[in-house]
Amino acid sequence: MQESVQNMLVGFCVGAVSVGVAVAVAHRLQLMQFAAVRSIQKGTPARSSEQSTTDLEAATMQAVQAEDVLTRESAQALHEARETILTLRALSGADQVNEDVGGTSINTTESQNILNLLYNIAEDQARKEGYVHRGITCNICNTSPVCGTRYKCGNCVDYDVCERCEPLDIHDKSHVFIKISIPLPPLASPRAALFKPLFTGSTARDHSLQPISWSHVKRLQKITHFDHFELEALYEQYRCLCDAEGVIKRDTFNFCLGPLGTLNNLVLDRLWQFYDFNDDGVVDFDDFAKGLSVLVKGTQEEKTRFAFQGYDIEKKNSLSRENLTKLLKAYFQVSIELVRDVVKACEEEMMLNFDDSQGKPVSSLFNAPIPATGQGKTADGKPPIPGNPGATKNMWPVMEAMSQDAIEEMVDNVFKDAKLQAGDRMSYQAFKELGTIDSSLMSWFDALGTVF
Repeated sequence: MQESVQNMLVGFCVGAVSVGVAVAVAHRLQLMQFAAVRSIQKGTPARSSEQSTTDLEAATMQAVQAEDVLTRESAQALHEARETILTLRALSGADQVNEDVGGTSINTTESQNILNLLYNIAEDQARKEGYVHRGITCNICNTSPVCGTRYKCGNCVDYDVCERCEPLDIHDKSHVFIKISIPLPPLASPRAALFKPLFTGSTARDHSLQPISWSHVKRLQKITHFDHFELEALYEQYRCLCDAEGVIKRDTFNFCLGPLGTLNNLVLDRLWQFYDFNDDGVVDFDDFAKGLSVLVKGTQEEKTRFAFQGYDIEKKNSLSRENLTKLLKAYFQVSIELVRDVVKACEEEMMLNFDDSQGKPVSSLFNAPIPATGQGKTADGKPPIPGNPGATKNMWPVMEAMSQDAIEEMVDNVFKDAKLQAGDRMSYQAFKELGTIDSSLMSWFDALGTVF
């Protein structure tokens, strides 16, 4: 089978080269013949016979010259075609190339690798085309039925594209596509939106936000650590999050926090103020890019400066013990909520995958009531299940109580290391020096990643 595929590929390439040469030569011949005819037709009957003869001789000479040029170009084209054909024959497994090529040798191993690659590509494409999604039409190229991989929009009622049109990226970028490899029965294919929108904005919606200009990109390159490709990608993400006014407000920020969005927490408030560089209550694209630049690619000095500003709740350019204690306690509460959410997800997954029927005798399938003696009963007549004192729902208050003392001790140690007395406030320079020694002072700043 591989030999037949090789012969087919070589034959196709040879045929393509031959047809290309023939078309080029014929096109060139037509142009030259047309030029010669036009030159002859320029002579008018009003001219004398001597003048007409002169024009005819000039046109004939031009036609002869055109024929010479055509002969040379045809010979060159045929020579190049011959070299291509000989090369393709070498790809099919020949040990040597004809000396007419000029004695140039070809590595048959590399040639075979190229041929194997072409064969694998053709085989994969043929295998994909075998999957036919009957009853499904591509909404871009109108191909019906869709063959290969089908991509269905999970946010639209009925929108499908084929694998050739999917990379065009024409549809709303805030929508999510489902990759369907195995064809679904036509009548069972869903005709409704499968997901709720994952983004708060939309690239297809009409709002005041226009495509970013080159001057805007160059300006942001100077004040951030991103290049222009990264800024263009961030702008597309920003468009999928911003509202109709082209800005991100606090409700969108809370949405991006996921399970933490409903919390009233000091850390979340300070992170919002960190992104709001202009302190105008909204986050525009400049704020968006500058905030991500610090969190993703910022230097240690940049992160230290913004972490210090987060502690400085009173905006006095210095920190008190109460500032550190409040923010560290808020950071611990956020950490507890994150752990609780992860544990809850793990418990739900375990319950879904738990199978208690394995390893049990057949008699366990018969649910006969077992009389309980010496035990109390619940409202439905069943014996109560004893509580588990080690359950996760009972351990959170213990952890929180332990954390309060640990945080206060940590703050005391920080001020002790800074050689500050009870009522003294910590300057930025002292905080910067301690931050290089104790990384826990910076932990709240990047605890939630980049949020966006």
